[in-house]
Amino acid sequence: MKSAAFIAYKDSIIGYLREFIKGLQTNSYWIEEELRSFDEKLIETVIKKVFAYERAIPRLETVSDRDIDENIR
Repeated sequence: MKSAAFIAYKDSIIGYLREFIKGLQTNSYWIEEELRSFDEKLIETVIKKVFAYERAIPRLETVSDRDIDENIR
């Protein structure tokens, strides 16, 4: 029974991901336009928050601030 439940759960996740990807494909141009309309101050605020979040993630390896910044931008 556990494997049947897992397969049902897996199928529901796959369905969700398919719909999500379809939504991204359908709305990608609108999303791009919205992102391009953001002013520089808002972009910098978001980048700072993402940087702080990424920096707070516990990791086994050491990741420099420079590497985090390069990955964000």
